[in-house]
Amino acid sequence: MRLHPIFCPPVMPGETPASYCSFVAATTGRDARRLAHCIGTSFQGIVDGDPASLAVLTGACGIDPHVFDHTTLALVGPRKFALAGQEFLAVYLTRARQYACPACILQQGPRGQARWQLESYRVCLEHKCMTVPLAIDGDLHYAHDFSHHASNARHLVTGDLQAMPEGTGGLAEYLDRRLAGEESEGWLATMPAYAAARSCEFVGLAMINGVHASWRDATDLDRHVAGAVGYSLLKDGVPAVMEFFREVRGNASDQEFGLRKVYGRIFDFLSHDNLSAGYEPLRSLLREHLLNTVALSEGDVVLGKKVTQRRYHSIRSYSVETGLDARQVRRRWNALGLIREGHAELPNDRVLVEVEHNAATLAAIPMLLERPDAERHLGLTHYQGYGLDPSLIVPYKADGLTSVQHLFHRSDLDAYLENLTRDARPLGEDEEGYFRIGKAAQRCKIQPLAVLQMLLAGKLQNVRLMPGMKGIAAIMVDVAEVRSISTRVVERVSLLGLRHLLGCSQYVANALVKSGVLKSAMDRHPRNNTRCRMVRLEAVDAFDAEFVSLFKLAAQVGRHPRGLRTTLTAMKFEAAFPQAKTGTLFFSRKALQPILHQLRG
Repeated sequence: MRLHPIFCPPVMPGETPASYCSFVAATTGRDARRLAHCIGTSFQGIVDGDPASLAVLTGACGIDPHVFDHTTLALVGPRKFALAGQEFLAVYLTRARQYACPACILQQGPRGQARWQLESYRVCLEHKCMTVPLAIDGDLHYAHDFSHHASNARHLVTGDLQAMPEGTGGLAEYLDRRLAGEESEGWLATMPAYAAARSCEFVGLAMINGVHASWRDATDLDRHVAGAVGYSLLKDGVPAVMEFFREVRGNASDQEFGLRKVYGRIFDFLSHDNLSAGYEPLRSLLREHLLNTVALSEGDVVLGKKVTQRRYHSIRSYSVETGLDARQVRRRWNALGLIREGHAELPNDRVLVEVEHNAATLAAIPMLLERPDAERHLGLTHYQGYGLDPSLIVPYKADGLTSVQHLFHRSDLDAYLENLTRDARPLGEDEEGYFRIGKAAQRCKIQPLAVLQMLLAGKLQNVRLMPGMKGIAAIMVDVAEVRSISTRVVERVSLLGLRHLLGCSQYVANALVKSGVLKSAMDRHPRNNTRCRMVRLEAVDAFDAEFVSLFKLAAQVGRHPRGLRTTLTAMKFEAAFPQAKTGTLFFSRKALQPILHQLRG
C-alpha cells in the first residue's frame, strides 16, 4: 500500500522509525499498529528495527530507504539493541516509557528522538531542560505509539519546564558524540556506550552521596547530575579512576572491614549485582586496586576472577595463616621495619607488607624468638644472659631494638647449642670434678662467657651432659681443665689500679671515669672475681701517652706545681680539659713539647 504524499511529511533529524510511523498514523486517523497492518507489516517489527519492516515503511511513505540508518534502535540479540553502531541492553533503554522534551514537542510536534530512548540521556541539550515521561496509560496496544502518548500527556508537555542544572550536560554531550562516531578513543571508549554511561552515573552518585547511597532513592535529576559528575572523573581515564578508588579506601572508617563495607554499592554493582562483560574495563581496574590494597590469598575469587598469586599480607591474614597472635605479628613486623611510616596506627587488616619483596623475612618470622624466649629455649635463666652474648651468637635482628627485644632465629639457636655440645657425652655416676658453667667460672675466677667461648672454640675436651636437664643448663665442664687454659691476660684495670698507673689521686681517677674521658664498664676483677668498674689498659696507656697532669709535669721539669701553674697561666697555655671535669689540670704532651725548655727550673 502506497500512502498519499500529503500524509507523509519529511522525517525530522534524529527521529526514530517508530515515531515517524506513529506520526503518519495520527495524520490518517489511525493508531500506529493499525497503520502498520494496513501497509503490510507489523508495528513491532518497526519498533525492533527489522530491515524488512523498515523497507515496507519507507516504501509506503515514499521516503529515502536509508533515512533511519542512524536513528533505528535495532534488535540484534536477546534483549540487546544497537543504535548508530553502539550497543545497548534493553535494561538501559526507556523503550515503551517514551521520554520526550516538552519544548521540542511544542516546537516540532509529536516527533520522538532516538536519543530520548537512552535511559542515561535525560535532558534536551537544545532547550537545557529535563525530559519527561509520556507513557502514562499503560495500554500495551499503544506501546511505543509516540503520537498517541504525546497527545494524552498534553498537560506534561505544556507544563513548566524543569531546567537542567548549569554545567551538567557532560554525559549527554558525550553520548551524542558516541552516537555520531566522534568518540572512538579514550578509556571510556573501551566500554559499550551503555556501560560507559551507567559507570559515570554510579561513580557520580558515590562521589556526591557516598558509596553506600541507595540508587533506588535517586530521581532522574539526581542521576543526571551524578552522570555529569562521574563523567568529569572517568573521562580522564585510568589514573583518575585508580585515584578515586584510593580515596574511597582512604576515606573509609578504620572500623569498617570487608570490601562491601569499604566500597559499598560500587563493589556490589561490579560483582554479583552485574555480570555484564561491558563493565570489564572498570571491573578490572577495581580488581587491580583491590589486589594492591587488600591482602588477598591465592585462590580467592575477586570480581569473577581467581587470584593467581598473593601480593600482600596484612597483619590479620598473616596471623591466620601462621597461627601467630595478631599482636605478636604486629610487634615482629614493627621490629623488622616491615610496617611503612604512618601505617603503625592502622587496624590489622590495613597494615600491608609486600609478599614477594619480603618473602625471606615473612618465612622467618614464625621461627623468631625474643631474648627472653630464646633464653628459655636454651635453658638459660634471666641471670644467665651471657649465654646470648653477640660474641657467641649474632641476633637475627638487633638494630634499633633494646636488648630484651633482640630477635633470634630458632635454627641459629639450635645450631649454637649443637656446637656447644658437639663433643659432650652423658655424665657418669662415678665422674667427679664436673660443674655447670657458672659454677666452674666462679671457681676459676673467670667469667662464664669465657667458658662458653672455650666450648665454641673447641678448647675443652672433657664436656658432660647432666641427665634430666636440657639446653646450656645441662652442660658440665671439668674445672681443672678450665683452670689450666684460663690463664688470661689482664686487659682491664680497676679504678684503684688506674690511680697507680696515672700517679694521681683517687679523686682524679674517679673524675676521669665519671666524666667519660676514660671509657669504663662493669666487669669482674681478675683476682677476686668481684664486679666493679674497670677501664681497658690500652685506653689508659693511650691517655697517659697523650696527656700529662700538672703534678707529673712539675716533677718532670723540677718545679713546684703552684709556680708551674702560674707560669703556664702567664704564657696563656690552655689545659686540655676543664679542671672541674677531671679533678686536676691535664695538658697535651704534644703541645708542651715546644715550650718544655722554658718551664724547667
